[in-house]
Amino acid sequence: MPLYVTDRLPLGTLWIVAEDEGHFDSGHARVMTELAAFVGIAVRMLRTEQRLHEALEQQELLTKEMSHRVKNLFAITQAMIHTSARSATTPREMSQILAGRVQALTDAHGLIRRTFSSAGEVSQNAELGDVLRTIVRPHEGAVTPP
Repeated sequence: MPLYVTDRLPLGTLWIVAEDEGHFDSGHARVMTELAAFVGIAVRMLRTEQRLHEALEQQELLTKEMSHRVKNLFAITQAMIHTSARSATTPREMSQILAGRVQALTDAHGLIRRTFSSAGEVSQNAELGDVLRTIVRPHEGAVTPP
């Protein structure tokens, strides 16, 4: 009996062997057909469970990566606040310095963000020097008090 996991292609064949020739009748054929269908369903369930497990592992990996990136963003933000506070003389000046530095990071992100064409091609036009100049621009001329 063929074992079908999907309706299209058989996975394999279920063989049942008897010692005596002519032992099988139509009732045996019906039971074999049901058994083959049951095995096919069981195999399909196992494959589905494996795919689900793999998907959950990928989701967990993605969640860990996103958590790590968010943690990095908080660390960068905290460093920018402390650096801006040291070079500012008034709260308004600190706000302007910090806003300029955040905008520089936003602009740098815009330079390196990958874009996809309708053909699926990835384009990345930014040069490293351009990205670095964009990030450093608001820091130029900043004097940190002792």
